[in-house]
Amino acid sequence: MQELLPLTPRQQTQRAVFVSKDLSTCSHLFQRSDTIKKGLQPPYEGPLQVLSRSEKVFKLLIHGRQSVVNIDRLTPAYISKEEESTPSKTEQVLKESSQDSQKLSNSGQTLSLTLVGLLKRSHRET
Repeated sequence: MQELLPLTPRQQTQRAVFVSKDLSTCSHLFQRSDTIKKGLQPPYEGPLQVLSRSEKVFKLLIHGRQSVVNIDRLTPAYISKEEESTPSKTEQVLKESSQDSQKLSNSGQTLSLTLVGLLKRSHRET
């Protein structure tokens, strides 16, 4: 037993942390929400506009207010230019269907047929 020598301690090295290259150039980001979530809640908030950036923190516009957020909680948002400028077909159909007149049932109750109108229109387009 006296011949056994203790092991030398391991050298603790810094692990390489992945940081996306797009963080330095993107205009919008997603912020990870570290709260306890209920079912089907998204893990990220956003896209949020970048106001300024430094090496470890970003200044973002969150709900109309400036907030400083650590880079560890951020991921780049990839948004196509087409999605920003033109509304989708479903948005247009929903707007049109909400303008439709209300229908009455045989008993005189008001019926909401926006979903039925949406389905009929989407089948006609295809």
